Amino acid sequence: ALGYETSQIQESERELLPLLADLLLSMPHRLRDGVCVEYTDIVQQISDDCVAAGVSVGVGQCSREMVSIDFSCELHKVSAMCRNIAHCIVYSEVTHSRVKTVANNLLNTILEDSRDGESVNQSASVVVNEGYTREESSSKSTAYLLSLVNQRRVIRHVVEALDSGDKGDLILCRLRALKSKLFGESQGLLLVAGKSPETLRDEFLKVFDSCRNKDMQLAAIPETWEGHVPSRGLVPPSEPSGIIVEVVGVESSFVDIWVPCLVPKSHPDYFALEVTSELLSLTEGPIYNSVRGTGLAYDASVGNRIWSGQLCFALHESSAPAKAWEKFCSVLQSLEAELANTESPGPILSELETAKAGVLFSLHEGKASPAGVAQGVFRAFRQGLRCSETKDAEHEAVLAAISFEDVSRVFKRYFARFLKGSSRQVVATCGPSQSAAIVSGFEGSKLSFKCKRVTSLDDLADLQAGAEKSQVPIPTVGVI
Repeated sequence: ALGYETSQIQESERELLPLLADLLLSMPHRLRDGVCVEYTDIVQQISDDCVAAGVSVGVGQCSREMVSIDFSCELHKVSAMCRNIAHCIVYSEVTHSRVKTVANNLLNTILEDSRDGESVNQSASVVVNEGYTREESSSKSTAYLLSLVNQRRVIRHVVEALDSGDKGDLILCRLRALKSKLFGESQGLLLVAGKSPETLRDEFLKVFDSCRNKDMQLAAIPETWEGHVPSRGLVPPSEPSGIIVEVVGVESSFVDIWVPCLVPKSHPDYFALEVTSELLSLTEGPIYNSVRGTGLAYDASVGNRIWSGQLCFALHESSAPAKAWEKFCSVLQSLEAELANTESPGPILSELETAKAGVLFSLHEGKASPAGVAQGVFRAFRQGLRCSETKDAEHEAVLAAISFEDVSRVFKRYFARFLKGSSRQVVATCGPSQSAAIVSGFEGSKLSFKCKRVTSLDDLADLQAGAEKSQVPIPTVGVI
């Protein structure tokens, strides 16, 4: 895998990263001797030599400040795979026909996602979260720039511009400049996972060095680095509030209810928070039995979202979100009562060892394949952490030592915020016919929210607290 930093790229250019990511492995190549290789031949070569290859902005759903190129192959095709990827970085050529085709395909995907309740809810959560993390004078986050709401607007304008002569040429120039800046001005982080990683690393570096531009460079992981998880928590609102987004065709609801929680993996409360979340979210556990077991949602869980600084209760395909929320509050109150009784564990705390085993399994599950190892190292790198057997042993020891007292501490610090104060927020996506009942349900619950209905995705851009609505014209000066 190869990772390239995006933090040095201007806000207006980062919006084009998803388009460049979709283009990178499917553009024609102009080699150093002037020979042009058609994109169809490039795609076929990569298909023949790689078991898998792809480009994404971010590592999974985490760390949007990195473009990740992931590839894998059989051992006897390492040289060919390395050559293909290096050529895509160095020799690929941005052309009008490829950009137009890929942009139209991307727009179609975005429009499909715009009718998917879960995708819309994820994007709405990013938009609302943006309003409570961004200072009025600061730039928009990469997470917001890459969100469905923003990309829907950006790619529409790109498609329109490509049919407009000079404006289309401007788009091509900006994509070429973005590619040059991404791969020419930032050091690439090479990560190799396999049977003989040193051999694979040396082979890639040899191939890369033979064709690369002198300005392009790869770096080893430095001895120390700073992480890129949120550096400050969400700014609490004045009252519990939220938005209900209407999406035509959605039959059931998707809901996120969160409170501020800035606990990255380096935080001393991290593993206790993970165990407590697992304790509540176990299959046949308290949330499962109270919510899914009663038919209120197909899936429900609570978890720490380190990249957005949230502790989130999430519902998937819920038939009655407000009732599910009340059930979740009852579960928290039951756990609070059990924690107050120090003499003997109740039914929830009796599963503490099971929850610890579940978290331990999750730690090792990510290392079951070379791709999982690579993603895990990238995520650790983005958090300012190192991966090693020693660190793994330390984490396992911390996990094994978690006690009722640790669960009580993180409950009071973080989970109790769902039940007290004004910091909780709700974002829900549902069909138009359901929104009024959902708003009424949340506003009428014992732990209520003041909700606002949003009738279109375009209106979501207005929801950044204290920020002006984002405008994206395509004037002659070249700002999208």
